[in-house]
Amino acid sequence: MINWDVSKQSLELISAIVKRVKHTNTEVAKRKQGLLVMDINACHVTCPLDLKGLLEADTQDFIHDINGIVCNLDRVTGKLIPPFVPRYALDQG
Repeated sequence: MINWDVSKQSLELISAIVKRVKHTNTEVAKRKQGLLVMDINACHVTCPLDLKGLLEADTQDFIHDINGIVCNLDRVTGKLIPPFVPRYALDQG
């Protein structure tokens, strides 16, 4: 089961990240906003992200991480499916 507990500051950054995603011309931008919030939130709980860094990342790194999270997230456990590791993961393993 996924632990959804993140700080208010993290949730605000996740919301800003989702707003940025919605302004991209990508397939992932077509996902519902709530699903994107849940995917990034679940990922952040199991694989802590530099959310501020991700929000401010150049477009290529930003899209890489968002697409990777959406495509490689196990939605039962909240963990990323190896070998994918976001560029903005705090612990690169």
